[in-house]
Amino acid sequence: MDATYVGAFTLADPAFEYQEIPDVEQGSRRGIIFLLAPVDADVSQLVPNGILEAEQVVIADWVTPEWEGFTVELQPRGLEISRVEFNLQAAFGTWLQSKNHVVQSMSLVVGNTRIRPDFYDSTAGEVIEAKKSTARSYVRMAIGQSLDYAHNARQAGYPVKPAILLPGRIEDDLSELCRELKVRVHTRVGEGFVESEW
Repeated sequence: MDATYVGAFTLADPAFEYQEIPDVEQGSRRGIIFLLAPVDADVSQLVPNGILEAEQVVIADWVTPEWEGFTVELQPRGLEISRVEFNLQAAFGTWLQSKNHVVQSMSLVVGNTRIRPDFYDSTAGEVIEAKKSTARSYVRMAIGQSLDYAHNARQAGYPVKPAILLPGRIEDDLSELCRELKVRVHTRVGEGFVESEW
């Protein structure tokens, strides 16, 4: 077996995901897949052209996320914040469905990787990125990700708009930035949600 060094990688955010994978007896088991992000790697060498093109866009039914905790050691604060995002996503998806929205998941091939917004609300025509905090760094990341998802979904033929989901109200200048970029903001208020009107 040959190996070719293509450059440095770091853990992505999130650092891992669970997937059903085959075991040595051809059964199925739940595995932890670590996700890497290139630092300076030439990722064009990793996947031969055409392998990922068969399923450019995958749309599936949205499934309510369940908090199962992690088997790795996390600081108590990090564990609590992760639980906040799980709860936020579960409540928002259920709330959208109660409003008769068709809530789905979307997976897009971009280059040699796959990107996945937290929600595809096909009723509203939105791809939505959720974040666990209203801190500036989280909001900025959500804005960038939602714009990236929407751009690539439109390239694949889905006329969607970018949106973000946050657990509370954001600072006025960030709200203005979202307005300028036409990124809709969904905010949790009590047991429900409100959305920006631009």
